[in-house]
Amino acid sequence: MNTVKIILNSLRIIKNFPKMLKHDIFWTYFQLRRSRLIKTKESELAVLLVDSHVLEKGLTMPNRRLGFGQQRVRNLVKYINEYISNYDASPIQVQAALNDLAEYLAVHKKASFALPEDIVKGIENLMRYRLDEQENFSIPCTAESYFVEDVDFEKFSFSRRSLRHYSNDKVDIDRVIDAIRIAQNAPSACNRQATRVKIIQSKEAKEYVLSIQNGTRGFGHLADKILLVSTDMSNWAPVDRNSAFLDAGIFTMNLLYALHYKHIAACPLNADMGSKLVKEIHKRLNIPMSEIPVCFITIGNASKEFLVAKSQRIDIENVYSIV
Repeated sequence: MNTVKIILNSLRIIKNFPKMLKHDIFWTYFQLRRSRLIKTKESELAVLLVDSHVLEKGLTMPNRRLGFGQQRVRNLVKYINEYISNYDASPIQVQAALNDLAEYLAVHKKASFALPEDIVKGIENLMRYRLDEQENFSIPCTAESYFVEDVDFEKFSFSRRSLRHYSNDKVDIDRVIDAIRIAQNAPSACNRQATRVKIIQSKEAKEYVLSIQNGTRGFGHLADKILLVSTDMSNWAPVDRNSAFLDAGIFTMNLLYALHYKHIAACPLNADMGSKLVKEIHKRLNIPMSEIPVCFITIGNASKEFLVAKSQRIDIENVYSIV
């Protein structure tokens, strides 16, 4: 009986393979033709936003390491000069990058840390293009001020930020489970509810995740727990793969709000990885083979005082259009 079942399942896969191949070729070509590989005004602004955010993140790290990211700063100075030369300095992405460079320089001057001369001159030469002259763009917070109480949704939403400063106090597992329960209110296609969450709290499992997720340097070891959001592909037809990730993304945002509501500091991290690593994760974390990792979230109780990155948002006019 099992042999018959295996044969039937194999035949279904073979039957659907040409359709999936055509589907994948279309979307791969579509993405390559419109990705950051193709140099456009929009892709250049995207590079500025991503690279400046990495710098901004470094400025707000626990136990900030002076002199960090020097090659990235050089690259950012180069990219900004190229963009301004080709276009202008007005976009928010350019201004956000300039503000981050200004703060980077100010932090090191205040600490009497000698940066290489080419970096100092490169930043100073760009400062004439800044439109906002305020001194810093990192936001100082306390645990009390970060978690707002009894406010409307707009204020609550804007109060939530990716937080990388965690105290030594353990997060009660029941609070985490309750946040996941609240997140279940997220909509899903045809009510599939295919998103799953793994609560990673053992030392060995956390160290493994931190070793494969390269966005946790400087703060990941402080997290009390790490959540892994995944999607169960057994709920989806092969051509519905994008919908699986969409549902998981909606759930993740709901989960971040729920964690914030429960006064649990959180920072989402991507789970972009190759097939070899995905297979390894399934074994190391005991994840069913039908589930695909979507993202990680480091969580902990907030430190008493900390800095958070402003993470400047682009103009609303660049987000919506009326058809």
